[in-house]
Amino acid sequence: MFKKNWYFLCPVVCIVWSLMVLGQDASRVEPAPEVPPAATRPTAALQTSSPESTATSQAIAGESPKLRLGPGDEMDLAVFGAPELAQHARVTTEGNIYFAPLGWVPVAGLTAEEAQARLQSRLIEGGFLKHPHVSINVKEYTTQEVAVIGEVAKPGVYPVLGTHTLLEVLLMAGGLALRAGNTVTITHRAHPESPQVVKIGLDLQSLDKNTAQVLPGDVVSVSRAGIVYVIGEVNRPGGFVMENEMMSVSRAIALAAGPTPGAALNGAKMLRKTSSGLQELPVPLKKVLQAKTPDMELQPDDILFIPASLGKSVASHTAQGVFNVALSAAIYRP
Repeated sequence: MFKKNWYFLCPVVCIVWSLMVLGQDASRVEPAPEVPPAATRPTAALQTSSPESTATSQAIAGESPKLRLGPGDEMDLAVFGAPELAQHARVTTEGNIYFAPLGWVPVAGLTAEEAQARLQSRLIEGGFLKHPHVSINVKEYTTQEVAVIGEVAKPGVYPVLGTHTLLEVLLMAGGLALRAGNTVTITHRAHPESPQVVKIGLDLQSLDKNTAQVLPGDVVSVSRAGIVYVIGEVNRPGGFVMENEMMSVSRAIALAAGPTPGAALNGAKMLRKTSSGLQELPVPLKKVLQAKTPDMELQPDDILFIPASLGKSVASHTAQGVFNVALSAAIYRP
């Protein structure tokens, strides 16, 4: 009788035992972590461990990835889960901000995301928080400027945000001046010891978006073109700008409207400044104009003197005397 009843009770016992086991396993399941509401949840700007999250935060903030902090910049700081640490800060002239409880922290030269990562790591190192999420909201960038100096129409300091092309920066300064050379030097704030030299055309047509990039804090310097002076027996004496820093004797004579009928071409001389003083060089101008001898290349500040055929005393003047006459007679002509 007992044996027969056991066959009926066995399935019931198995079912009860299974339910008990499952109930014990269910009691050991850990509850899901509480998800903070959307208003207080840390955004991607707080995650600085990967380039993807940094790019996302910059896109959300609408700022260029090249913007870097500098003296005078103003920002709001917040730590998720620690509202007592929220504060306003301004970068000092030494490049630091004061952030309690860390004290002074250097941030100059860092992006907002890099500054966030630095504050987070220091909070962890100091044992203040285990998993801090720091948020920096830059209210004002006061160091986002580019200085444009040299031969431009309007030298000065111009505000910029993010990366600009060299052409854009030169147009901000009104374009090139009449005496602009063909060399532009860009001194980057991040690497002042390695300036970038760019060759340009006088009409700026050689520049495009891939020529050079100018960042906030950089200094753009446009070189000054050299001038050669042609004086004496020419129809239009004066000073003439060297295009692309090159000019030959024959071109200089052409710019001066050619020699006068009374010019002594065989007595032409060139005066050149050297480290040891003025150097006087003979110029076979007659043969140069007749293409019987190679043309001569002039250097910046060279003075080409064409004497008069009847005024040999003028041609025999010393180099210093001719130089003084050149300085008083040379007039810049575009």
